[in-house]
Amino acid sequence: MKAKFVRYSICICGFPILGDEIPIGTVYEVDPGNTTPVTVLCGGCGKQNEMTAIWVFSRAGERPGYLPRDIFEIEL
Repeated sequence: MKAKFVRYSICICGFPILGDEIPIGTVYEVDPGNTTPVTVLCGGCGKQNEMTAIWVFSRAGERPGYLPRDIFEIEL
């Protein structure tokens, strides 16, 4: 399934989880059935954020892995 990257931050402080070299609107292939609960420590303010991560398949130059579900918009 396709998912569009729609936001850089998952924390209220706005600290980005991905670098700005990845443009908003980048489309990833994801597995919506492969999720896991995660705790992400913000690199900006240090707040612990509890969320669900979704499996993201590799793209050119990137490794596959889990990323926070909230940074994506799933395309149905």
